Amino acid sequence: MSVAGLATLLTNALPIAAGTVILDEAVPHGAFGVLRVLAFAAVTAGAVLLARPEKSTPAGSPVPRELASAG
Repeated sequence: MSVAGLATLLTNALPIAAGTVILDEAVPHGAFGVLRVLAFAAVTAGAVLLARPEKSTPAGSPVPRELASAG
């Protein structure tokens, strides 16, 4: 899942940031500016949540039923 988080960040957040920084594009006023900032925050938060490492089960502990039946 960490690859999905990084891919999400690079394909969505990078163009938003690049348009603002490289092209010297100002954040719009009003509702469109708020939406742009919220979109950037949502994409970044989603990427961070996807990139978090999964918790591993200690050796010798039983595997949850959901994981055992998925394999």
